[in-house]
Amino acid sequence: MSDKLTIIRVGAWVLSELMGGGSGWVSKHVDTWIAEQVRMYDPLDNALTLEILPTCLHRTGWKSRPEGPDPIRRQLATPAFVVGEEGEETLWFSPQLVAAWWSDLHYGKIEQRTASADAITQQAKTCGAGGTKGDGGRRYFKFCTGGSGQNYWKLPADLTRTVVERSRK
Repeated sequence: MSDKLTIIRVGAWVLSELMGGGSGWVSKHVDTWIAEQVRMYDPLDNALTLEILPTCLHRTGWKSRPEGPDPIRRQLATPAFVVGEEGEETLWFSPQLVAAWWSDLHYGKIEQRTASADAITQQAKTCGAGGTKGDGGRRYFKFCTGGSGQNYWKLPADLTRTVVERSRK
């Protein structure tokens, strides 16, 4: 994030110099914008919380329970679902199912560094999702459509609110 903001600041300086060097309005506007970005920046934000989970919730129709795969309609099992009332939601997701769903959505052409199952698992751990077995951060859910089930990880409450908000935009 700091590298990006530095590049923007340098660009503002170059633009100011091209305009005669005396106009500080460009730098003033850029500095104001950068201050707002830094204020909104959350170090826990990553591809999982910025894009993958919000898109997943929005595109899968806001499931409240996990459904099993439907091979006839070529649908994977529910990658993420939300339990609870508005404002007190709990978001559960399976890193493996989210990775498979994201890959399917992009026809297998994904960025391995940020969207593979291992990358999603690592990002989830960085965010504090999943916890350790036995502390309530991971849970096995049986699919409501029958069949077996899947292990799901719980996203921390503060990130859940942020992800849910992003998915509604």
